[in-house]
Order: sequence, then C-alpha cells, then structure tokens
Amino acid sequence: MREELKGAKIIADEAKSTWEKLRKERDYHKNHQNRVNEEKLAINTNIKKIKSMHEESIDKIEEVKKRLLDTTKEKSLLKLERDKLQKKAFEVQSEIQELEEAVTRNVDKAREK
Repeated sequence: MREELKGAKIIADEAKSTWEKLRKERDYHKNHQNRVNEEKLAINTNIKKIKSMHEESIDKIEEVKKRLLDTTKEKSLLKLERDKLQKKAFEVQSEIQELEEAVTRNVDKAREK
C-alpha cells in the first residue's frame, strides 16, 4: 500500500509539475498577447496622429502654393508696370531732349538773323 501511495504521489507530482508548466506557458502567451494588443493600440494611435499631421501639412502646402502663385502674379504685374513706366519715362525724356534741341535751333536761327 505504501508503494501504491508512493506511486500515486509520484504520479500526482508529475501531474502537478505538468500543470505548473502548462500554467506558466499559458501565462507567458497571455502576457505576450497583452503586449501585442498594447503595441497594436499604440501603433493605431500613432497612425491617427500621423494622418492628422499629414492632412494639416497638405492644407499648409496648398496655402503656401496659393500664396506663391499670388506673389508670382503680383511680381509679374509689378514688372510689367515698371516696364511701362520706364518706357513712358524714356519717351518723355526723348521728347524733352527733342524740344531742347528745337529750342536751341530756334535760338541759333534767331541769333543768325
């Protein structure tokens, strides 16, 4: 009977050790699954942040492009206006020079007479 008791005790100890191994393995996998779920949540949160930042940057880029286009148009218009004014100034200067030459000629003619 003692031998049977020893045998039963050995079997019980083996079953207990097997149970402990299985419990530890279960806990390991459970913890791993929890870590994976936490990482998944963190990654999803980061993805949402990045998407919102991307949308904001796209809006800012569009705004900058619009301002660049407006500035370029304004610069072109200013160049055209400057060229017109330079041409007009040159014409007025030429006209003044021609009038001065005509006055000089008239004075010279008046002196000759």
